[in-house]
Amino acid sequence: MTIGQCGVQCLQFTTKQAGETRSVVFMPEEHRGGAKVYGEHSRTVRGGPVSQTQGRPIRQAEGRQIEQADVALFPFSQTKASFVISGPGEYDCAGFRIMVIPVVREDSHWKSAVVLSDAECAVGIFDPDTARALKDEHIDAIGTVDVMLYVMPQDRGEKDERMSVKGIEASHQIEPTVLIPYGSRDAVLAALKFLGIKKAEEHTSFRYKRSDAEQEQQHLRVIVLKR
Repeated sequence: MTIGQCGVQCLQFTTKQAGETRSVVFMPEEHRGGAKVYGEHSRTVRGGPVSQTQGRPIRQAEGRQIEQADVALFPFSQTKASFVISGPGEYDCAGFRIMVIPVVREDSHWKSAVVLSDAECAVGIFDPDTARALKDEHIDAIGTVDVMLYVMPQDRGEKDERMSVKGIEASHQIEPTVLIPYGSRDAVLAALKFLGIKKAEEHTSFRYKRSDAEQEQQHLRVIVLKR
């Protein structure tokens, strides 16, 4: 599976299925200091050279990538993607197995952990609130995760950044091979400082394929996605 970015704040996961590239897009949304992993959809990705989502520009080419995805995870609004996931459950679509596991009840919504798998690996997506609230039953439901994608708020204050990075401690429970902290530049730097890492690997996109050698490595590999 390959993990990359599509636009300012959109993640894209691609895999090969019967010789064709299939994709899932995920658009995290800020919500009370955490990235919102469920959706109350009131925003629209519109046509034209530049549209606005969360106050950030989505350009026409990026909008097409989102619309052409096979699966959209919690989109802000209606999308032309073939299949839309907006709630807890287990889904098999376009060569992916997707589990949405409810963890935290907030108002009338569930904040959920997401596990996205293909034949090569399993990627777990967590926001700070969800990561901090994980219990043994959630860890059992999540299962083996090769890559932990830790999605932090964008452009928050220093206090929120300190609170956000604490959820990274969940990596000790999840035990991934690779950790990808994702968010604003300041949030990512705070996460690296929390982990005691001065220089992380940087990639525009990152492909992970499970292998025996990587499963046996003793140290957590930390990746930063370059914008």
